[in-house]
Amino acid sequence: MVKVDAEKELKEDQEFFKKQSRYTKKELEHFRDMKVLILSPIFVPEAKWVKCLANMIALSWYFGLHIEKMAVAEKMVVDWARNALVTQALDDRSYIDNKPFTHFLWLDCDHTFDPDMALHLAKHNVEAVSALYYSRTGDILPVAFMPNPKDKDGYKHYPILEIPPILWEVGAFGFGACLIKREVFEKTPGPFWFTLDYRCGEDFAFCREARKHGVRFHVDGSYKIGHIAPGAIITEKEAKEFRVAHPDFDKDRVQIEQGENL
Repeated sequence: MVKVDAEKELKEDQEFFKKQSRYTKKELEHFRDMKVLILSPIFVPEAKWVKCLANMIALSWYFGLHIEKMAVAEKMVVDWARNALVTQALDDRSYIDNKPFTHFLWLDCDHTFDPDMALHLAKHNVEAVSALYYSRTGDILPVAFMPNPKDKDGYKHYPILEIPPILWEVGAFGFGACLIKREVFEKTPGPFWFTLDYRCGEDFAFCREARKHGVRFHVDGSYKIGHIAPGAIITEKEAKEFRVAHPDFDKDRVQIEQGENL
């Protein structure tokens, strides 16, 4: 049995809450205009994730950001699951006032994050924004990519080695923890928004297609979350250790400016 220091945990939570007064009047007004629906495919939740989820919803409501509902998909391949969730989400309505949802918060159930994640992503008020997290398998790099301008098909992308601690526009990101406005899916043709084949993953493929319709994707490089792996939680610390152990990744690195190649 894991021993929990309840007094220490309470003190840490209280200190965290005190820091939440940084939202501006404009941001708080924006929160009140939002209706958020959580979408989660392949639903086999980690206990740590459930705790993070409950705390996030509670803090969001406190500051007026209404996360009103959650939809999950089970026993489906991931692209089918995501497509089914979008179809359901576009038709779904708030049980409070019967209005449609304005935003979809995509959450894979293998992450850890602070209670303010939804608030932090929401305050940017952009079409699509993701928290920064790192791959839990293979190369431990940010799950965000920049397109290769020489590739006419748009599938070839460069991995991003480092993302500055600002809101950074990217070509594609993973859908593990991202907030997306409903109009993104309304202007990107469905019902097969997500496709999966040998060229790329389903979330990557969606970003590629949505960009054709003017959608812009961003990663908040200042907001980092954990990615639960067998026996560990992958964070920025593990990513830095991976880079040190694999210096070859830096041999052909290039520096890009904000918005370049997009």
